[in-house]
Amino acid sequence: MKIGFNADLNTRSVDDAVAGARAAEKAGFDDYFCPGGWRDTVTLLTCAGREVPRIGLGSSIVSIWGIKPVVLAEQALTVNQALGGRFILGLGLSHFHMVEGRLGMKFERPIRYMREYLTILRQAMETGKVDFDGEMLSAHTQLKLEGTVPPRVLFAALGPQAVKVAGAWSDGTITFMVTPRTHETMTVPVASAAAKEAGRQKPWFCVSAPVCVTNNPQEARAAAAIAWAPYGNGYYPSYRAALDQDGVKGPEDAAIIGDEATVRQGIERYRDAGADEFIGITFGKPEDMARTNAYLATLSEYNGKPIKTRT
Repeated sequence: MKIGFNADLNTRSVDDAVAGARAAEKAGFDDYFCPGGWRDTVTLLTCAGREVPRIGLGSSIVSIWGIKPVVLAEQALTVNQALGGRFILGLGLSHFHMVEGRLGMKFERPIRYMREYLTILRQAMETGKVDFDGEMLSAHTQLKLEGTVPPRVLFAALGPQAVKVAGAWSDGTITFMVTPRTHETMTVPVASAAAKEAGRQKPWFCVSAPVCVTNNPQEARAAAAIAWAPYGNGYYPSYRAALDQDGVKGPEDAAIIGDEATVRQGIERYRDAGADEFIGITFGKPEDMARTNAYLATLSEYNGKPIKTRT
C-alpha cells in the first residue's frame, strides 16, 4: 500500500511546492499531492517535479469546471512527459459555491457534465484524437503530442452515481472523508463493476483522511471538529452526504487519532476495504504533526515497510 503526503494548504508558490516535495521525497513518502483551489496545482507540481526526481506528484484536485477537457488533456500529457511518468491527475466536481461564485459557471447536471468531460479527456489522451458530441460538451480535434503517455486519472467521486462514472471513465477514485465502511460497501464494488463493464482495468483506489498521532486523543478530536467544520456543517454538501452515508456525526469521527498502533490499525481498515494508497492529512499541535508525518513515512513502499495491499 502506497503512502502519500499532502501538501500544506498554504502551498501556493513554486518555492513552497519544491520545498514540500523535496521534504516528502527525503522522508520516503511514495507520492506528494498538492490540493486544488486558490492555486495552479498542475504548474506547481510540474515545477516541483523538475527539481525533485523520484517522488510521484498528484493533484488533489483539479476542478473539471475550470478548464476545458481538450486543454487539460494536452496539459496533462505534457506534464507527465516532463515528470517522467510520475504525474497523477486528480480531478473533481468541486462545489456549487466554488463553481458558480468563483468561476462564474452554472453548476448544472454535474454527473452528466462529469461523464462527458471524462469521455473527451480519455479519448484525447488515450487515442490522440477526439470526435464527440454530448449534451453539455463536445470536441472534434487531434492532439499533436507524439510520444506522450497518459497519467493516471483519479476522480474525487463521493456519491454512487459519480463513483460509477469514475469507474467507467477514469482510472480510479481519490476520496476524502469517506469512511472505510462506505469505501468497502459502495466505492470499491460500484467502481469495480463499472470498470469491468466498460472493459477497463481494476480501478486504483486512493483514500485520504485526517490523521493525528498523539498522546491526547480528546484534544485532537476537538481540533479535528474545528479544522474541518465546513465538511460537517453542510458548507460542502457532498462531504456532509458522504459522512451521512455511514452515519458519521462529524469529521472528528472520520479522523484517525491515537498512538502509532492505533493509527496503523485505522489505515489498515482502509487497506482491508480495498484502498491501494493512503494520504494522511495531518493536523494538531506542531509536535503531533511532526510525529504523525514521521510515522506515516515509515509505512511507505519506498521505505520498505509498507502496509501490504490485499488483492
